[in-house]
Amino acid sequence: MTHAIGLLICASTVGWGLAPPAREADDADRFIGIKGKTYEIYPPEKLRARGIEAPDLPRDENAAFVYIDAINRLTDPPPDVGEAIDRAARGEWPEGELGDRLSAYLDESQASLELARAASNMPDYHMPLFRGDTDALFMALLPTMGPQRQIARLLAADAHRSARSGDHQRALDDLLVAQRMGHQLAHGMTLIEGLVGHAIGQLASDQLTSIAETEAIDPEVLRDVVDTMDAMAADMPTFEDLIRGEEAFSRSLVDDAIDDPRHFAMFAGPAIGPDMQPIDLDNGWNRLFAALRRVYLPDRAVKRHSKRYFDAVRKATKPKDGTPGTVIEEQKLIEDVPAWDVLTRMTLPSVARIYEINLRYQSNQARAKLRLAIAGYREEHGGLPPTLEALAPAYVARVPVDPMTGYDFEYRPKMLESGAPAGLAPVTSENEEALRKKRRTPAILTPRASKWRRFVLDYADRYELNDAQRNAADAILRDVEAQAARFEQAHGARIKDLIEEGETDKAREQMGPLDKLYDEMKHRLDRLPTARQRANARSKAEGR
Repeated sequence: MTHAIGLLICASTVGWGLAPPAREADDADRFIGIKGKTYEIYPPEKLRARGIEAPDLPRDENAAFVYIDAINRLTDPPPDVGEAIDRAARGEWPEGELGDRLSAYLDESQASLELARAASNMPDYHMPLFRGDTDALFMALLPTMGPQRQIARLLAADAHRSARSGDHQRALDDLLVAQRMGHQLAHGMTLIEGLVGHAIGQLASDQLTSIAETEAIDPEVLRDVVDTMDAMAADMPTFEDLIRGEEAFSRSLVDDAIDDPRHFAMFAGPAIGPDMQPIDLDNGWNRLFAALRRVYLPDRAVKRHSKRYFDAVRKATKPKDGTPGTVIEEQKLIEDVPAWDVLTRMTLPSVARIYEINLRYQSNQARAKLRLAIAGYREEHGGLPPTLEALAPAYVARVPVDPMTGYDFEYRPKMLESGAPAGLAPVTSENEEALRKKRRTPAILTPRASKWRRFVLDYADRYELNDAQRNAADAILRDVEAQAARFEQAHGARIKDLIEEGETDKAREQMGPLDKLYDEMKHRLDRLPTARQRANARSKAEGR
């Protein structure tokens, strides 16, 4: 399953022949040139009418248009230099004449990179969607994503060049520019922008840890980097944010298919031929036919199935204990969509994969911050910290849990051959499934205690509890922990046996009393905050 707009946007970035219509840029507000082509900006008011968030930002205040200027200043590198950029962006700087040519190309690209550096520091960013042949979102274009990824690779390559020359501050600054660009892109209207933003952020964090672990860098400088990454992580789009936008696009795609059934051919048949022209909805007869299709075609049922699917996804990603610990059973959700509703089945995104990519990104960002903190600790103390708790608060504000499992990171004070501290190697396709299995396992004993303790700490921070309230919260935690310990002493062995036998559903049933204890703890904690503390927490959550 792949969402239509993701396919079309990807097509526009790699050149599958979906070129925008030729237009004269006679209206500065409607048209813009990108790499020699003129694109028409999709009217924000039309997107809002479809339920899609599209802010109105003046161009001189919108970082997206500065990135477009940066893209337009980029020149294409020779093929061998292009390959060298990819390697250098991963820390493999080429030797000899190719390295000199790469360095010269980076020098030539500084005007573009300076614009990107400026754009990354601007507070407002909204890359517009670009209109295809019609207003149908099937035809929407986003031609900037490929060039933005190229700018990120150039920044990473330039960072390694700076590190090689001993300018560590410039190297870290350039990687944070890439990190901020990925953060901005992740806030885009479309799911594909969010995923590309994740990819750019991942590239930046990987290279930050690579430089920090191989170079001698002031611990204070590394702490500043960690704080900057913390601030971005706090504002990173959540899985819920990604799904909310995708749901709005799904509803709009149904409307497009009803208005002009020829769009459905993009899903159900071969590529559209050159004679497949869109239906003109300004024609009275065509408007009548569209109205009749809404009478005879079950568009409301289709939208209802889509809404039910997204509601089920949201429910599945909010486990009872309030912590990460979900694996979306996507096939079961799809089976709830009637077989006749081909449109819904073909246009729904692969939420399970999106969910895993989002958790993987969050986990790798947390791992990168801990590795940066460990590099600072090692520089100051000459060795690895005995535990991750030894890093707080001097090198990192707080030790996070692993979003991939919902449990504490399994750190050990030794370095792996890869150069990563044990337990903090990046999540990759090789270890992802093992981490997902841990997430499937019901939390009991130490993992369960870790989750409950983390919840209480996060609760105290969210409501900014005072010392007396925090002491009361600790007392509540100790009380329910004592009750949980008695239950686990009596039933823990049996539950562990069920888990080892793969009977996770039966194990969860046996753990019902722990779920009730968790609910009791939350209910008792909810009595602690004052009305003012609750209002402040709501304001922060809403970004006011």
